[in-house]
Formats: sequence, structure tokens, C-alpha cells
Amino acid sequence: MVIAMTATRLSRAVLTNAARVADVNLVELAQHRKQNRDYMRRWRKSAANRAKEKRRSAGLSWQRKLERATQGPREGETPKCAYCHHESIMRIDRLRPTDTGFKKVELPYCGLC
Repeated sequence: MVIAMTATRLSRAVLTNAARVADVNLVELAQHRKQNRDYMRRWRKSAANRAKEKRRSAGLSWQRKLERATQGPREGETPKCAYCHHESIMRIDRLRPTDTGFKKVELPYCGLC
């Protein structure tokens, strides 16, 4: 009986300590998230960083658009002009800059735009 009571007290103490550790971890996590959030708010507020991010996202969207245009049509999709999105009837050759020079890229082109 004494051993059972001691084990019960011990398990309660362990559970209480585990709860305290979990609470401390949650507090540290909340503080870390707040610091990250505040840092990003300060970073985004800077005009230089906003301009840098705008240039980066504009470049990425241009690259995504070019890559999508150079791929063939998806299954069930008719080929369309890369410029005006009319049905494509020919391909136009463009040179795309790369690290080693230029790469020839064929874009779908309708001949009307």
C-alpha cells in the first residue's frame, strides 16, 4: 500500500513537471514567433527591401510565364499564342539568356498580334 501511494505521488510529480516543461516550451515558442513576426514587419517596412522583393517577384513571374509558354499544351488544351492567347498556328524563335550565353526558345505564335 505504501509503495502504491509513493508511486502515485511520484507519477503526479512527474506529470506536474512535464506540464511545467510543456508550458515553458509553449511560452518560448510564442516569444520566438513574436520575434519573427516583428522582424518581418520591420523588414517589410523598409523601402529598399520592398523594392528588392518587388523586383524578385516580378522576375519570377516573368520566368514562370515564359516557362509555361514554352511548354506544350496540357492534355485536352488547345495550343494558344504566348502573347494574345489566340489559337496558335506557328512558332516563333527567341533567344533566352543563360549563364553560358543564349538558349533558343520556341514560343507559340498566332501571326496576328
